[in-house]
Amino acid sequence: MTTVRIRTRGALDSAGLLTWSVRRQLPGVDRVDDLDGVPRAYTVAVDLPHGPGTVTLAADEGAGPGTPGARVDLDLPRPEDEGPALDAARRLWDLDADLPVIESHLSTVPEFADLVRGRPGVRIPGIPTVTEALLRAITGQQVSVESGRTQLVRLVEAVRAGTAPNATGACDLAPFPTAAEALRALDTWYRGPRARKQTLADALELLSTPSPSGDSATRPEELAQIRGIGPWTLAYIRLRAFGDPDVDLSGDAALLTSARRLTSAPTWPHRRVTSRTELAALLDDARPYRSYAALHLWAAD
Repeated sequence: MTTVRIRTRGALDSAGLLTWSVRRQLPGVDRVDDLDGVPRAYTVAVDLPHGPGTVTLAADEGAGPGTPGARVDLDLPRPEDEGPALDAARRLWDLDADLPVIESHLSTVPEFADLVRGRPGVRIPGIPTVTEALLRAITGQQVSVESGRTQLVRLVEAVRAGTAPNATGACDLAPFPTAAEALRALDTWYRGPRARKQTLADALELLSTPSPSGDSATRPEELAQIRGIGPWTLAYIRLRAFGDPDVDLSGDAALLTSARRLTSAPTWPHRRVTSRTELAALLDDARPYRSYAALHLWAAD
């Protein structure tokens, strides 16, 4: 086990990141460990150049007050995988973000200034692969987080059924299934509309082959050509797989519900949000950090 401490620019809302993961963790892929019922650490299996490993993230409580950062524990197949594993850790908790700059900008918008003061350190909850981001987006569309998670639990079970555990370290975790694995098991795990199933099949087939550009960052543009993949799905992928700070999430139904509830409170002193058009206008005021603005609205719900 290798332990690395990463200092962050600005606060780190580790509690918010852990709470996000609690609702979305998949048995056998990732987990949140708690102490006396309070989430303390997040562990996820990741593919590394020399095989699978695990990354565990927690607040660095030993750094002292006023010194925000994360403690990262790495279980690696080989020592030379430390660099890629740390890159994954930084993406998972958005550890490279310049929060003082982001929060200073958001604070110029009255609605977000209140939210930033109330919850500093909000960061983008990353995800290890484009495939997982795609599947979480499509299976979670127009349903609850739990319903989408149920589909992915079936996927993991279907892919691993009848095979020897491919666990890493002592955690009994293995990386999320690949696109090719998810495609082969599609009939077993997916429950939903036929048209959406076809979209999944087309998208997984695309992701099963190398990108023509050789750059994973072009995957959203490639996926945009597939029937059934719209702006919201692409925004979700850019947010979670690439940490894009300025995606437009105004089409997210849960985000609109959060914004409506927040701004309809009798004590709310700012503009009301009752429609997607009004939500988009509010988020536009947060450019170029619409992703963080959306996360603050979600966190305030």
